[in-house]
Amino acid sequence: MRLSLELIKERLGSIVKYHRFGLSAAHMNLPRPIFYSGEAILNSNTLYISIAASLPAKMMFMPGSSLVCIDVPPNCYHNETLNLLVVDKFEDILLLGNKIHDIYNTFDSWEFNLQQSTPERNDIQYLLEISDPIFENGISVMDSDFKIIAQSPYLLSVSNSENELDEFGNLPIEQVNLFKNDELYQQIQGKREVFIYPQGLKPYKALCKNIFWNDQFIFRIVIHDHNREFRNSDFLLLDHFAHYISQVSEYYSPLYPMGNSYLLSLFQNIIMGNAYNQTDFDKELIKIGWSHNNVYCIAYIQPSSQDRHIATLTYFCNVIMRDFKKTFAFIHGTKIIVIINKVHLVETEDEFFTKIFIFIREGNFRAGFSDCFVGLNNLKAYCHEAEIALEIGTECSPNIWIHKFSDYVFTYILNKITDDLPSELLVSPILSRLEEYDRENGTNLLKTLQVYVNNKLNAVQTAKDLFIHRSTMTYRLERIKEIGQTDFRNPDELLHIQLSMRLLTINS
Repeated sequence: MRLSLELIKERLGSIVKYHRFGLSAAHMNLPRPIFYSGEAILNSNTLYISIAASLPAKMMFMPGSSLVCIDVPPNCYHNETLNLLVVDKFEDILLLGNKIHDIYNTFDSWEFNLQQSTPERNDIQYLLEISDPIFENGISVMDSDFKIIAQSPYLLSVSNSENELDEFGNLPIEQVNLFKNDELYQQIQGKREVFIYPQGLKPYKALCKNIFWNDQFIFRIVIHDHNREFRNSDFLLLDHFAHYISQVSEYYSPLYPMGNSYLLSLFQNIIMGNAYNQTDFDKELIKIGWSHNNVYCIAYIQPSSQDRHIATLTYFCNVIMRDFKKTFAFIHGTKIIVIINKVHLVETEDEFFTKIFIFIREGNFRAGFSDCFVGLNNLKAYCHEAEIALEIGTECSPNIWIHKFSDYVFTYILNKITDDLPSELLVSPILSRLEEYDRENGTNLLKTLQVYVNNKLNAVQTAKDLFIHRSTMTYRLERIKEIGQTDFRNPDELLHIQLSMRLLTINS
């Protein structure tokens, strides 16, 4: 494996007393070193070892030539073309050569193991284990669902002591919520180069490399500076290591870790109105202990814009199914649909819904809930109910997290009846006549009718609410009947009046 002079300097440690590097010193382009043997020109991409006293006073250097020298060489060696390391003058040249070859041995062995791992199809955990001594800080690999799929031995011991992960290997919800609301974290999802995620949400920095499969982000390799500060060479080594991880990812496809993939496809087909096999659907329900006699409810969850940006939807689907037993959660477009089986809840219904409401609030989500229903034959309709609750509830009450369809049924009905015609064309002519009469005569008959209808045609209560005498109320009712051309005995006419009043209220 070719190394850089910068990496060799880092590995030689305290015996290095001086260095002068050009741009090429960071490049991994140097094969194993050779001892200087009187050459007049130091060749490109070649690493020489020498004692200063053995070097001529004048020398020519090709770009990218490198020299490790015992003691300080003549002045001409201190130039921009040559990459120079000066080590302690008491070093033995043969021992120095052995030290540098040992560095190459370490990386050659690592490279050999990496190369052998791909045809043998060793898993990611194996790649991390053989790479642990290279990075010295421990390595983890996190998938797109915030699940730590592998950790090197060093980091395993550190992480266990800090309780960073839950029992399923996922980052805790609190940590994910912090990440998704952090502007810096939102910017790193599409990065292709190695980058440092600075201290802030964590007490340490992280050196990271994203892995993509068909341009889709699937993994992130993460190295934390637990043990030592990052070196410049770590960037190149991580980039090199990522090449092998990406080859593993070609046969490690992201799975839906906690879901039943076939049942998921059946649910999606039902909601989309596509054909599906009813017998297969019944069998899949039996597998998870559900039946058509159970009582269900649908939650239609709208994630935050941060969740959509950094792709946490699958993560939260898995968290929901893990923490809220007898639910099935899956992604639908940009939303999450949760099917709740109320019969088999492991806690009381109040405890369950209190818990899920807190989850929605703390995740900065919004959710619509359908009415309860028996069986799943009308699943599509009830999903739409929950969707309607979310849509209307968010519009009417944007500061509320939870919206129930039962609270917005009448608003939905009013919205539907005005789909084809504007509301002013649907208002009862009785109200139009009273409004025109009030405008021309300065009376208040329309207001009187509104209070009268709201009081369920109770004239006594209406008189009290309007602060008028009963006889005045009786007179007004007679004028309303006469001018409006109604006697309030037709239930359809009365319902039309009530709907019209709501339409007028919406437009006012």
